[in-house]
Amino acid sequence: MGNSTNLVINEKPDRKKWEEFVLQHPCGNIFQTPFMFDLYQSTPAYNAGVVSLENTEGSIVGLMVYVLIRERGITSAFSNRALVTGGPLICEDNLLYATTLLSGYLKKVKKKNPIYTEVRNLFDLKPIQPAFQEKQFAYEDHLTIHINLEQSAEALEKALHKKRAANIRRAIKKNVCVKELGSREDLLLGYDLIKKTYERINLPSPPLELFLSASEILRNNIKFSGAYLDGKLIGCRVYLIYKTVIYDWYAAVDRDYSGFHASDLMPWSNMLWAKENKLKVYDFAGAGKPNESYSVRDYKLKFGGNLLNLGRYQYIHKPALYRLGVWGIKLYRYIK
Repeated sequence: MGNSTNLVINEKPDRKKWEEFVLQHPCGNIFQTPFMFDLYQSTPAYNAGVVSLENTEGSIVGLMVYVLIRERGITSAFSNRALVTGGPLICEDNLLYATTLLSGYLKKVKKKNPIYTEVRNLFDLKPIQPAFQEKQFAYEDHLTIHINLEQSAEALEKALHKKRAANIRRAIKKNVCVKELGSREDLLLGYDLIKKTYERINLPSPPLELFLSASEILRNNIKFSGAYLDGKLIGCRVYLIYKTVIYDWYAAVDRDYSGFHASDLMPWSNMLWAKENKLKVYDFAGAGKPNESYSVRDYKLKFGGNLLNLGRYQYIHKPALYRLGVWGIKLYRYIK
């Protein structure tokens, strides 16, 4: 196993080694790649970082990409947080590597003054849970939904809830079609739908720059999907694609056209597209907490799929500011 004195934290890992490590790791995902780091860095109000754990031979044995986000406007004082999605990646679930990497991360990120760090698990991190516990990260249950695309199209269709299947047929009958957003104008229209959706549910919308830069930086690893009715964009979905997984990143529909069921047709159409393109998992992303009702989870489950409790970890760097922030954001949403 070795000892920590033979391990080095590197904040500027060799890009080729970094990319190869994520590609070869069984749980490697797009959020831990160099190009996702580039996307974060290109976005105003975002500040990306990476900590790589390397042995004496210079091989990467652990890695974690994070992004610091500070919202604009009145909530900015309460919102400086670090997000780690799909990490850390640890070679062979080695606990020494995991503990050393988390120690290095906490030391490095302290200089950037986040209020808290949230680790959003995309795979089972239980093998290295003792490392999180040692470093005082708190665990909480959190759900996600995976749909197996290796089954037949007939099996996928059979798994659809009766109402969901009926809505898909209605959308097709009403001439709603799903295709990729081709032009910058369509991307802007898609972003506008997403922004309005986030505002409606009182959540901060992603910056426009993140949305536009993604098409240039991620290229073949991103898919912008739109639902159209007589040439008008009435729904938008943004997917990240890496290895054999298609990840449901952002979604929105025009509520004035809710009777056309674009929100049902788009996921189904993209599941079939992903299957045809040899992808194996449709990751429907967040499904809330197990003991709390959540309409989004109810909606997603009607496409079939497996409900997984992968959980999340949180480390609070500034407890007083964190408590004030929770109260302040609740008050802001109430007033708004």
